[in-house]
Amino acid sequence: MRIAINARLLLANRMEGIATYTLETCQRMIAEHPEDEFFFFFDRKFDPALINRSNVHMIILHPQARHPLLWHYWFEYALSRALIKHQINVLYSPEPYLSLRSQVPGVMVTHDLSFLLHPEHVKPSHLRYFKKYIPQYHDHAKHIITVSHASKADLIRHLAVPEEKITVAHNAVRKGFAPLDKIEKEDVRQKLTGGHPYIMYLGSIHPRKNVAQLIRAFEIFCSGGHPEHRLVLYGRWAFQHSGVQSLIHSSRWRENIVMISDNDIAVENALAAAECLCYVSLYEGFGLPLIEAMQCGVAVISSLTSSMPEVCGDAALLVHPENVMNIAEAMTTMIENKTIRERLISRGYENIRRFSWDKTSHIIYKKLKHYAR
Repeated sequence: MRIAINARLLLANRMEGIATYTLETCQRMIAEHPEDEFFFFFDRKFDPALINRSNVHMIILHPQARHPLLWHYWFEYALSRALIKHQINVLYSPEPYLSLRSQVPGVMVTHDLSFLLHPEHVKPSHLRYFKKYIPQYHDHAKHIITVSHASKADLIRHLAVPEEKITVAHNAVRKGFAPLDKIEKEDVRQKLTGGHPYIMYLGSIHPRKNVAQLIRAFEIFCSGGHPEHRLVLYGRWAFQHSGVQSLIHSSRWRENIVMISDNDIAVENALAAAECLCYVSLYEGFGLPLIEAMQCGVAVISSLTSSMPEVCGDAALLVHPENVMNIAEAMTTMIENKTIRERLISRGYENIRRFSWDKTSHIIYKKLKHYAR
């Protein structure tokens, strides 16, 4: 079987959710099926060390596609031609894009429908493209993988995708996330916050991630008797981040707010040294940092919305993401009540056993094999 991979987002210097999903699932399928050939199609220079196996072909298709017009050209012309040229049997797209011109069967992953449910957080040019083409991609796909039952329900409700056309294959935790011992935690804290304990947020700085409300809650938390704590924001500045920048600069607790990235320290270490993760997004298809924190033995505060209760199970304090006092109270409970914190950490270790990259890759491969022509 000759399997094409849409590897457009598989960039070594930006291993966020979709890139992680792509890499973890593909590595396993490639290792377990040496009889198959895998064709990775990129739109720019890639790191050949990401996947280095004899049954892998890595190919750049021009142009670089980071704008709606270029997305359209890349998928409808560059990719569709490449699928014919390389005699592809089936296409695996870990993002919700396909080539409508191509007759090669496509299995596509839809992580969420944020463009429909929170359109105010999407660039207008991107939103027009998404509204026009993403419903068409879902119609054109032979099968759709999604990462949570909450996202599956969204697909059925908002895009009228037939239930039998959707399979849930969860995210999981990649290698490297693990607890740190006391001395290791102290070393990380010394580097990041001068030794101060900290609450951590992990993800891009984007309105849907609700970082502004997180900061406001942290200010209440500090004013309520915790001036020694820091809020570590680990991520990159994304679309519409100026409001968060202004909020930090004007905050009376701005010296307690620390912005870092993977240029400063490995995410695994930064997360494992936190007192808790506070991830109170407005909407998520899954929320990978939730289970990464649990794998590190770090307690979690998250939202009552979308997929997050499903992912967290009984292993997190869940809050209303738009209720600043609710978030601040959860922070206070988590820091002051060691019994609750340790109970949630213990439940977290149990909870993450539900999620496995091996299981997810097997689900996807089975669908690819079923629909290959």
